Amino acid sequence: MTAASSRLIRWSAAIAIAMTAFLVDTFSHFMSAIAFLYGPALLCVAEPSRPRQVRAIAGVCAGLILLSFALTHGVHADAPAIVRLLLCLLALALSVGLIERIGRARSDVAAQARLLEVTSDALFALGADGRVTYWNRAASELYGWSAPEMMAVDPHQQLHTRFPTTMADALEELRRSGRWEGELVQTCRDGSSVTVVARWNLERSPAGEISRIVETHTDVTKRRMTEEALDNARREIEQAMRAATVGELTASIAHEVNQPLQAIKTYAGALSRWLQHEPPEVEEIKLALADIVAAVNHAQDVTRSIRNMIRRDITPVSSFAIDQLITDAVALLRRERPTHDIMIDLSLQAGDAQISADRVLMQQAIINLLVNSIQAMTGMANGPRLVTVRSLCREGMVELEVEDTGPGFPADIRDRALDPFVTTKPTGMGLGLAIVRSAVETHGGEIRLEDRAERSGAIVHIAMPTARRETEATILVS
Repeated sequence: MTAASSRLIRWSAAIAIAMTAFLVDTFSHFMSAIAFLYGPALLCVAEPSRPRQVRAIAGVCAGLILLSFALTHGVHADAPAIVRLLLCLLALALSVGLIERIGRARSDVAAQARLLEVTSDALFALGADGRVTYWNRAASELYGWSAPEMMAVDPHQQLHTRFPTTMADALEELRRSGRWEGELVQTCRDGSSVTVVARWNLERSPAGEISRIVETHTDVTKRRMTEEALDNARREIEQAMRAATVGELTASIAHEVNQPLQAIKTYAGALSRWLQHEPPEVEEIKLALADIVAAVNHAQDVTRSIRNMIRRDITPVSSFAIDQLITDAVALLRRERPTHDIMIDLSLQAGDAQISADRVLMQQAIINLLVNSIQAMTGMANGPRLVTVRSLCREGMVELEVEDTGPGFPADIRDRALDPFVTTKPTGMGLGLAIVRSAVETHGGEIRLEDRAERSGAIVHIAMPTARRETEATILVS
């Protein structure tokens, strides 16, 4: 039956009831309140959502009641007739009030229903038997089945729901606490899978029986895909960082071991020449072999220190005088490689001030600074070629400066000169200063680069905290 035919039938019935009530009340001799029939007539056609229409129809019915009363009793109505009239009008007014109350209730329910329809979350209700009694628009859009198709259907069987544990565990928690939350994987009509965050709420009847289960599902498929992509990207970055660390370790070892290898080559050449003498120079040969062993040990110590620094391993440290360390580093440098007629001037004023650090690592750091200065001035045609090393102790810090008269740091790389693989030399690896920085900062020190004021050249300034009373300690390389 169409809405138009239903409306026609209701109006026809209402008119028939109203006319019957009017004719019987006006032309019969019944003493009962026949006018009460106007109430059912009003209920037949009144639409609660249209209060003006309700009041207009009620006004017509009231007019018919008053007209019938006037035609029947005129102005000489007795008290019982007046009472029946008032009762009929009161009944009509109560009917109007009831219809309007129903209209407001329906309006509130409709507003709530619209909210459920406009929400972006899939929401559906299940009866006590676990079958769908309500299915909102978002659920239809997410899963692909319309509300009529899902009515009286078990949704979890239809959607092939996969629970984090089991459905029985979820229902047990729901019965116990009245709610359950979890992440579900479900299959849509087109065969695709969606991941949803489910929130279930249980409603009980006054008798304590399960009356309804309301399920709200929020689609987090894209969010989970994004999180998975981020996790994959994070793993790839970590893998790349590990590869970069391995590459940095390899490059650092190659850079630092190059110096003792050059020394070994020099000593081996000298050893070969002493062996060719007749008779061989045994004492000189012993000295050359001792120097080779010392260079090998130095290479091993440098490799160990760099590996520990990059791997963040625990490394032993000791307290030692900075001035003595500088003196030993300069002596070792002069033995292992030529200084290209470059003067090294020592101005050591730290006295017996000590620092706590890995001695081999700090010694190699100083050698790196000296080598950088020497290489910067190698090939200079004019001007002095001088490296000045200064030390002093003040305010609980040991300060060290290495100054040269070379060309200085170019302005475009001065701020990046301490970073790995930044170099101004065509054949340089760009690791010398980076290793110095790591060694200094590892032991709580600071390093900065400066240009010589009004003169060419560069200054590397290092500040290290003085040693504590303990002579031996262990630190975690960071």
